[in-house]
Amino acid sequence: MSNFTLRVQGLCKRFHKDSPLVVNEVEFSVSPGEIFVLLGPSGCGKTTTLRLLAGLTAPEAGSIRMGESIWVEPARVVPIEQRELGLVFQDYALFPHLSVKANVGFGLRHLSKSEREERINSLLSLVQLSSLAERSVQELSGGEQQRVSLARAVARFPRLLLLDEPFGNLDASLRKELRVQLHRLFRERGMSIVLVTHEQEEALQLADRIGVMHKGRLQQVGTPQEVYLRPRNEFVAKFLGDATLLSAHAQGRVATVKGLEIPLQKEATGEVLLCLRPEHWTLTRERPTASALKGTLLEVEFRGAFYAVRVETELGEIKVVTDFRQSWKVGEEVCLHPGEAAHILERN
Repeated sequence: MSNFTLRVQGLCKRFHKDSPLVVNEVEFSVSPGEIFVLLGPSGCGKTTTLRLLAGLTAPEAGSIRMGESIWVEPARVVPIEQRELGLVFQDYALFPHLSVKANVGFGLRHLSKSEREERINSLLSLVQLSSLAERSVQELSGGEQQRVSLARAVARFPRLLLLDEPFGNLDASLRKELRVQLHRLFRERGMSIVLVTHEQEEALQLADRIGVMHKGRLQQVGTPQEVYLRPRNEFVAKFLGDATLLSAHAQGRVATVKGLEIPLQKEATGEVLLCLRPEHWTLTRERPTASALKGTLLEVEFRGAFYAVRVETELGEIKVVTDFRQSWKVGEEVCLHPGEAAHILERN
């Protein structure tokens, strides 16, 4: 294991003595150059976890290590200034009396003048703020201030970078471009990243691994593909995108619900809870069979590369993504086929 791997074990935090834990036995690790995303709804504990990593608040229990350095353990908490990390929180925390350039270069006094200038100019170019280098940060928009904060946090190339909704105020095209550029920089410099977001699409696109949080607990940790295609439970399944959840009776590699036969990813026996994503159904105009479900199109949205449709069936409304080369109309009678083997969820 790398000397600069972040390891978090048994982390707990409550705000008041008799209040419930807002961070409850959270455990994960982050390797150098890895982007680990904490994903969850507002109030789930993800920002509090980030503040515990930063040393801005102390935990009730648990430990935090960065390589061989112990940042948190029982009766010991290393202050924030002694942790080699960069921070971007939602308030940006810029120095209002300094220019954009001076804010970015604030932590670079150990470099020579030429090295400092080169790094500042490089980072301002990366976040597309070169033309505003001499401007006061008070004159900037929220999105521009956010980019200054990002550049300043990255400037010292810290071992660990903590980001709280770092792209929230940026337009879609700039957000996508910055993700790509920063991801490349993070890998080149071997920085560990812990990023907090409530945006599922952002997490799936940016993360090497995702930790899905709910009510203070990590529900699942895995690659974007794992948490999307093989969610552990109902919460993860629904939070990561549209999903049809069906209670069915399993026998071997097939489950049955109201006569519909659904192939399974693994063998099972008895009552199971199944998860099928919109792209796991095939839409046809064939006559219904034991392996197909009759339905009526309630909604049809053309989205360029595909159609997103809602189908009314005896199992309830089902969302489906289907090929753009065949057109569909509201009110049509259709058949749904489980085109992929269904994933079995743990019961909440």
